[in-house]
Amino acid sequence: MNEKYKRNLEEVEENISALQQIITKPFGKAEELQLLKKDIARIEREISLKMQENQMKPQEKKNEEGEINEAPVIQMEPRKISSVKSLLPQNENVFIKRSMKI
Repeated sequence: MNEKYKRNLEEVEENISALQQIITKPFGKAEELQLLKKDIARIEREISLKMQENQMKPQEKKNEEGEINEAPVIQMEPRKISSVKSLLPQNENVFIKRSMKI
């Protein structure tokens, strides 16, 4: 049993030394990773700027000849509503008398 634990301990020590070598090894793709991150940030900025430009443009439509047709603006006059009946009592005294009842 003692021999079994000694072999197991030797294997673990070998693994520890191999793992320490892997940990101390520098990452070879670090520069490439930084460049890709910068590219992503640049592309995201370009996309957001283009989206803002498109939102600021008026909504225009092109017809078949490629001419821009603006949407027609319809002028509307406010209507006067004269035939609406009031839901409030016409006589203020009626309202006061009703509210005084217990």
